[in-house]
Amino acid sequence: MAIRALLEHAQPVVAVLVTNVHPATGQSGRSRGSYSLAFLAALVVAAVLHAGCVRVGFVGTSGQDASSGAGDDDARGGDASVPPDLGLSESWIASGHYTGTGVGGHRIDDVGFAPDAVFIKAGNGHVAAMRTSTMDGTKFFHRDEAALVPVAITGLTGEGFEIGTDAQVNEVDTEYYWVALRAVPGVMTVGAYTGDDRSGRLIATTGLTPTHVIVTGEHRVSPRQRFADAPVGISHSFRTTSPDADSIISFGADGFIIGDNAFINSTVGGPYHFLAFASGSPAIFTTSYLGDGQTERVIEGFGFTPTWVLVHQDGRAQTVQRSTAMPAGPRGTASFGIDAIDIPAAITALTADGIEIGSSSLVNEPAVTYFLVAFGEP
Repeated sequence: MAIRALLEHAQPVVAVLVTNVHPATGQSGRSRGSYSLAFLAALVVAAVLHAGCVRVGFVGTSGQDASSGAGDDDARGGDASVPPDLGLSESWIASGHYTGTGVGGHRIDDVGFAPDAVFIKAGNGHVAAMRTSTMDGTKFFHRDEAALVPVAITGLTGEGFEIGTDAQVNEVDTEYYWVALRAVPGVMTVGAYTGDDRSGRLIATTGLTPTHVIVTGEHRVSPRQRFADAPVGISHSFRTTSPDADSIISFGADGFIIGDNAFINSTVGGPYHFLAFASGSPAIFTTSYLGDGQTERVIEGFGFTPTWVLVHQDGRAQTVQRSTAMPAGPRGTASFGIDAIDIPAAITALTADGIEIGSSSLVNEPAVTYFLVAFGEP
């Protein structure tokens, strides 16, 4: 009987692996390739730990959720059984910009709160940078340094952050755009763990059911992320690479389950640092949609005006981002790589309740699935 119960819990996971049928078109997604016995076992563990966490929601061409019976809670990543402590009497997210001076000790003190994570992207061709409160240096996207960089984001302060002399964050007369986030119960948490090469491991986010997770190691590994609507077992890089099948496997009630991919769980790639964003939070919106190639397409229903939006193609394309501080107009989209903030026809605008996208293949290629996560003040 115990085996039967295990298999019954595992059935939704197996179904996602076998076929990913789009609810609006009825077309099956592409094959995810072969999986090892250990990896399949990890998926069964994921299903048992949090049965029912697997779901797929799509936004139709009008920007509305086209999945059967999907409401607002489903689009945001599920409904928590216990109402979360939102703790949002004060701001938890902010965006802004500054001009580089090339001088170390440059303080950005207009964030408005003590951040637990900061992301920076230069307006020109420099790569994006990130630092969390668990890190003692900076991680660059699209670069695989042997260790965290000590002279980029040099510290998080009570009112913002401090930058050093590294040109990725402080080149003379270069404009930089930042997003800062504060850990709030029921909204976001940050943490760290040591890799052990063991698949099926649960990383705890106590009191928070994730709907989006970002993980980065310190040594020669690039950051990974998992979107709520990605099939179980699938996570994505921020750069132009194929999806991972053994990195961030799935989300559970109090954490996320990882595989044995060196990008997120190796004895030599860590320590690893993560940001986990809460399912059911009114400050976070997640969904997926099918591209149609049309310009001025609106995707809405977020429930707030977004401060920061990430979009990733379910394939070999890089993540693109847009924040409220980035330049206005149809070319105000950035990647996390060396591209300038000048990507045309991508995220063309942030609206009062969503975004507008253009026809770029980065966000709207016909018949291609895209994953989206947005963050803002409810």
